[in-house]
Amino acid sequence: SRDPNLKVDISVGGWAAGGFSEAAGTAAGRKAFADSAAQMLVAHDADGLDIDREYPGHNESGIASSPNDRRNFTLLLKTVRASLDATGAEHHRHYTLSIAVADGPFVSGVDPGHDGLYQPYKKFVGKIPWPKLRAEFIGRQGFVRHWDARADASWLWNAMTHTFITCDDPESIAARAAFVKAQHPGGIMYWEQSLDPTDELLDAIWRGLR
Repeated sequence: SRDPNLKVDISVGGWAAGGFSEAAGTAAGRKAFADSAAQMLVAHDADGLDIDREYPGHNESGIASSPNDRRNFTLLLKTVRASLDATGAEHHRHYTLSIAVADGPFVSGVDPGHDGLYQPYKKFVGKIPWPKLRAEFIGRQGFVRHWDARADASWLWNAMTHTFITCDDPESIAARAAFVKAQHPGGIMYWEQSLDPTDELLDAIWRGLR
């Protein structure tokens, strides 16, 4: 009531929240998920839905996954979008839909083709906060930074240990901001501020969106 322009989304899922692979695996499951999500937004007078599935095709968090996750998750999003649109038309509003699309895996035993890009790997190692990544990995310990011009994304490759690290940095964040300015979505969501203690990455977002 104090700020009618404030938009509030509901995020469902999170690390170790299962059921997504199973629900997305059938048309009936996708429809049930989509319709119940739309009903939840109406019940709570929310403005949109964020699907925080961590992550399609991955089971490191202990949830079920399937080789068909990529296809099925895309179909789930199409079904959810249709349900949100239909419900929104009834209530004269547009519901937003967002997702957590990928994490930044650090992975030992990567096939060396294309400096590790899009190659199979044997083991997921963990995640690295930005300050440590910058201080200890980028250009250090045999890690060389590479740039994927098609995806506007950076990655690190260690040819000696066959270790691959995907990462965002100021350059890739600037590309994200340029995309937002060109496509006019509502903004940028990131995770999470305590891992950027000097605001270096936040500043890159701010500069890019000005």
